[in-house]
Amino acid sequence: MIRWSVVLVVTVIVASVTSAAGDAPLLPLMIEGKGEVGQARLRWTKSPSPSVWGYEIARSLSPHDSALTIVSLEVVTDTTFVETLPLASVPVAYWYRIRAVDRQGNRGTWSLPVRVVLPDVVPPQRPQLEEAIPGDGVITLRWSQPQPESDVAGFSILRRDDDGNDVPLTPTGLPATARTFTDSSVRAGVLYTYAVVAYDSAGNRSKPSRRISAKCYDLRTPPVPEVDTLIVTADGVTVTWHYVGYVAEGTVAVVERSTDGESFSPISPLLPAATTTRYTDGGAEITEAYYYRIVLRSPAGVYGKPSLARASAAARRTQQRR
Repeated sequence: MIRWSVVLVVTVIVASVTSAAGDAPLLPLMIEGKGEVGQARLRWTKSPSPSVWGYEIARSLSPHDSALTIVSLEVVTDTTFVETLPLASVPVAYWYRIRAVDRQGNRGTWSLPVRVVLPDVVPPQRPQLEEAIPGDGVITLRWSQPQPESDVAGFSILRRDDDGNDVPLTPTGLPATARTFTDSSVRAGVLYTYAVVAYDSAGNRSKPSRRISAKCYDLRTPPVPEVDTLIVTADGVTVTWHYVGYVAEGTVAVVERSTDGESFSPISPLLPAATTTRYTDGGAEITEAYYYRIVLRSPAGVYGKPSLARASAAARRTQQRR
């Protein structure tokens, strides 16, 4: 059963009139039109003339257009008519008229035009994501829209999360004129993957653009570590420390050692700062005096200030003898 939408249905009440000759069939009393996906659907009441054989249907692109196209290939003997039309990429309005035909071939006057709007069901072309530009704590996207379409209402930015799901970064969308977007919710050293989607005024969404991945960098200076303890065991000297302040993901820590408290050399590999706050110097001689300090390097290669040097027990004894 066809449901006629109150919004889309246009009803025209037509007065029953005859031609000047008095022998033309009367018009139907009521005509309704409805736009569907790729179809215009009409229905009407029967003409009150008893000699009516059927009806002819004509279409135009304007209610004032006198050039009508008869779209019923033969006389329609029912009171319904469906015309198949191209799918619309924007809402398209057509105007239909109906006239009655009797068995003697007499044709009545055309009815007043009935407006039928086909809904927009064709999505915009997908955008072309051209580049993702890494910056200091941000990633900027640039895209273009091929063959600009008048019904493109805006764009959505998608970023793929760790679970492989696309998360919208712009819930309210970007305007149709937008061609760039800067994501400031990123972390340095983390790989992010983006896509752009276009949508039109009817809510149709394009396919996602090609995906581009990028990492941003962070030019902030890492914080200064603080050495907590130096523990001397048979395995060597174990250094522990902590951080005060923001440590960007991808930051590494390096343990440095000195025998005089002035000239330091790195003794550890690059340690992931986010998960490492302890290191054992297995090459240390228990009886030797050592000084230790920690320095951080950001993912962008920026070194922070080293921590204050901490002396081992043997170094403190040497200082006391001096």
